[in-house]
Amino acid sequence: LTSLLLQPLGGIRLTEPSVHVEQFASQKKKFTYLKWDEQLGGDISIARSVELQGNRMVAVANADAMGKSLQGAGGALVFGAVFEAFTSRPSSLEPEGWLRACYLELNRVFRSFSGYMMASSIIGLIDEASLTIHLLNADHPGSIILRGARAMLLEESPAPRLGLGAAQADQIHITRFTAEPGDILILATDGRDDVLIPNPQGELTLNDDPEHILSVIQQARGNAETICRLLASGDRLTDDLSVLSVQFPAGPDQSVRARNASLQA
Repeated sequence: LTSLLLQPLGGIRLTEPSVHVEQFASQKKKFTYLKWDEQLGGDISIARSVELQGNRMVAVANADAMGKSLQGAGGALVFGAVFEAFTSRPSSLEPEGWLRACYLELNRVFRSFSGYMMASSIIGLIDEASLTIHLLNADHPGSIILRGARAMLLEESPAPRLGLGAAQADQIHITRFTAEPGDILILATDGRDDVLIPNPQGELTLNDDPEHILSVIQQARGNAETICRLLASGDRLTDDLSVLSVQFPAGPDQSVRARNASLQA
């Protein structure tokens, strides 16, 4: 039931987007019930069309709720429900104000659990016309831009994770970045770093290089499914993993696509 409830809250639902958005997930808990093969965990990726000051934008979120399996899924349900409600109504706020209001609403709900449930996340707004990206990082692994063959981390000043404590709107930093045609924005949970990699002796050890993910993204050319599969190969994941990517069109004739998928064992 929990896995079914999560499905409509996550994923991609966009209205005639001019960007290519995809998401892929591999939760640690995988199970079979009757004829269904499902997975369950605390990671969630979301993309929705929103209206701000009469302009259509794309709202994205990548979040990691505390705990794995059913505990984490409960937090993902809360995040998804609050984010869905927030993105479903038009707003007169400008992008930075909208992101701060969204964070404060999410934080208010998570604080009601008195520390028993928290979540890290990145929420963002993308202006499809100007290619401007506004991002709010709540104690989440940093956003990444793939430009050509080079992946690079964006400089961000994270806000406290959701549910950790009170935060004032003017204390929340927003990262503003202008993409170039063909750029790919990648958001991913900390499962991207908590992977086993071979050491010089060929033994698998826990990765301690925060830039290891950059080489994987370059190898995968920014494709969310390929990133997950490369990280998961050989049963090297030690945590839930979700990846969301947004590709900006390289030219006016580029086709528009949006795809959802889930990585199974």
